[in-house]
Amino acid sequence: MTPVVISIVSAAVAVISLLFNFITLKLRRDLEKRAEIARLHEMWWSEELKAAREEVIGFVLEWEKADKKETPILRSYRTNEGYDRERKTIGRIAYFFSDLNAFIDEGLASERFAYRLFAQSQFYYFSEFLISAARILEGRASSDPATLP
Repeated sequence: MTPVVISIVSAAVAVISLLFNFITLKLRRDLEKRAEIARLHEMWWSEELKAAREEVIGFVLEWEKADKKETPILRSYRTNEGYDRERKTIGRIAYFFSDLNAFIDEGLASERFAYRLFAQSQFYYFSEFLISAARILEGRASSDPATLP
């Protein structure tokens, strides 16, 4: 073999190797994204989060029945009195969606697939209530940062 043929064959092998590595990396990343969404989906339907969802659904229903005005649980966010365990439960649901958004923002989960699994059927049910609680906390933080839990 001449040096030119050896160089051409070497370059072809390098290009093929590079393409193989690129395709393998893309396939692995796609599998990792699917695995992360599957893990979050499994977490969402776990007994722990099922119990949390059911409890928070009760607070959402109470809030809706009160024409979306401040309920005792929401008032507790303002006063930081009582409902400590319940606020942690609400926080667990809120942080789940926060984590999901972080996965999406970092490209670790497909936004389209995550939306189909969680947003259409889940997030919108809780979102207005969670936003109401967050606004109360923001108001507390702006008026007296030392009162935050």
